[in-house]
Amino acid sequence: PRTAEEYARKAAAAEPNDPSIQRLLAASYRAQDKLDEAEDVLIMALAVPIENDVMVVELRRDLAEIRRLLGR
Repeated sequence: PRTAEEYARKAAAAEPNDPSIQRLLAASYRAQDKLDEAEDVLIMALAVPIENDVMVVELRRDLAEIRRLLGR
């Protein structure tokens, strides 16, 4: 998971407005139980205009699951 996080962070830095990369970064955080970080990344990803409705639904679903795990 740490290696996945490292690659996802590099990709996110190179493409900060790509929600699919942000989703991967959030998934790498979740795999390491870094739920607060995952929540932050997903919130930021949803703040960027996204043309793909499916991606919006997936990001919202991921965020809801992270919040459920956090007890929020």
